[in-house]
Amino acid sequence: MMERLWKRFVRNLRRCRVQPGVPLVVAVSGGPDSTALAHLLHRWAQATATPLALAHYIHAWPPTGAWEAAYAEGLAQALGRPFVVGRSSRGLSDRPIPEAELRRERMQFLVETVRQVGAQGIALGHHRDDQVETFLLRLLRGSGPYGLAGMRWRQPFQGTFLFRPLLNVPRAVLRRYIHAVGLHAFEDPSNEDVSRLRNWVRHRLLPWMEAAEPHVRVRIFRLTRWLDQDQRALATVVRRRLRERPPPWDLGEWCRLPRSLRVVWLREAYRDLRPGRPLGLRLIRAVIRWLRRPGGHGRIRLPQGVVVWKDGPAWGLEAVSAAPALPADWAVPWDGEGTYTDGVGQRWVFVRKPCSSTVDPAVFRAMAERGILVMDAERVVPPGVIRRRRPGDRFQPLGMDRPVRLRRFLIARKIPYGVRLQLPVLETASGIAAVLGLAVAEWARVRPETRWLWEVRRGEA
Repeated sequence: MMERLWKRFVRNLRRCRVQPGVPLVVAVSGGPDSTALAHLLHRWAQATATPLALAHYIHAWPPTGAWEAAYAEGLAQALGRPFVVGRSSRGLSDRPIPEAELRRERMQFLVETVRQVGAQGIALGHHRDDQVETFLLRLLRGSGPYGLAGMRWRQPFQGTFLFRPLLNVPRAVLRRYIHAVGLHAFEDPSNEDVSRLRNWVRHRLLPWMEAAEPHVRVRIFRLTRWLDQDQRALATVVRRRLRERPPPWDLGEWCRLPRSLRVVWLREAYRDLRPGRPLGLRLIRAVIRWLRRPGGHGRIRLPQGVVVWKDGPAWGLEAVSAAPALPADWAVPWDGEGTYTDGVGQRWVFVRKPCSSTVDPAVFRAMAERGILVMDAERVVPPGVIRRRRPGDRFQPLGMDRPVRLRRFLIARKIPYGVRLQLPVLETASGIAAVLGLAVAEWARVRPETRWLWEVRRGEA
C-alpha cells in the first residue's frame, strides 16, 4: 500500500508540473496531512536533489498555535530541512477569528517565504476528503460549475503557484502512512468544533450521506474532476476566440451566447489581464446584469485595476493604470503653424507646405499609419482649437458623405477606452478636421487641386 501511494504521489507531482531541482516551500501545520506531505516530498527531494523548506505560521487563534509550531519544527529537524516560522502581528486572541482572515494571513506569509527563498511555489497538503468537503461547502453557498470543480492541482496565486500533489489521496491513507513511517502529528482540537461550517460538513453532513450511499466521497470527487475538465474545455474554446478577436466585442453577439459561455468569457478575459486571481461568480453575475441592461455607455471598475466598459454596441475589458484622473475638459487655441502642447502633455507640430502636383492617397494612408496626418490647408483654416474629445462629437471619416458619432468611429478602429479619453481633436469653424495622430476628416483631405497642405505629427518642431 505504501509503495502504491509513493507511485501515485510521483505521478501527481508530474501532474502539478513541479520542477525537480528548483526550491520548493512546503506548508506544514503539524497535522497528519501536512506531515505526510512533508515526508513524501522529502523522499522525492532526496532523489531529485530539490531544495526543500518547511514553513509554519502561528495564528492568533486558536491558542494551541505554539504546540503546533513545536510539532512542525520537530518534523523539520527530523528531516534535516530548513524551517521558517511566521507569527501573527495581532498577538494571541482570546476569541475566535474568522477562517477567511486566518487563511489570508497564512497565505501572505507563505508567499513572502517563497519570494525570500526563490522557490517555484507552495506545496499544500489538501487531499481527497478536503476536495469533497470543499465541493459541499461551495454547493451550500451557491457556487457555479467553476467553483464546484473545487481545488486545482496547480493554481496561480499572487505571482507564484500552489501545488496539491495529494488531491486524489484519501485522508485515511495519509494517516496510515505517517504511522507506517514512524511519525507523529498534532491533532488540532478545533477540528471537532461543529459550529464551524467545514467541521459540520465533515462530522455531520458527510456521515449522514454515507449512511445512504457508502461511496459518496468517491463519486463527489469524480464529479469535481468532470466539472474541472468541462471548465477547462470551455476556457480553451473561449481563450482561442479571445486571441482571434481582441476587444472591442459585439455586445449583441455576446448577449446571445449561452449563459455558461458568457460567464467563462468574462472570467478568461479578466484572467488574461490579471492572471493571479480569478473573478468571483457574484461579481461576474453583476457585470453580466449591467452589460445586458439597456443603456448607451459606461464602465465598471473590477478588482486589481481592471475596467469593463460598454459603449453602444461594443464592450470590452482593459487594465487601467493608477495615474491621476484627466481634467474634466481642456482646450488649446490653434492659430496655424507651430508647436502646441495639449492638455495631457502631448506635443503636436503643424507645418504648412506646398502640395506637389501628384496626390497619392496611398502615401497619405501610409503616413497616417505612422501618426503623421496631412490636411488641406485651404480648407482647414485657423483659428481653431485643439481640445479633448467630448460626448456627442461627430466626425466625418474618409470616404463617408456625412458625419457619424466620433465615439462609434473610435470603437470601430479598436481604440482602447482609456486611449479614447486622451485623444485630442482639431476643430475649426467647419467642424472637426482631424483626430490628431489617428485620422483626417473627409472634408479636410488633400485633393488634386490642393496647393497648400498641413503636415501634423507628434514631437518637437
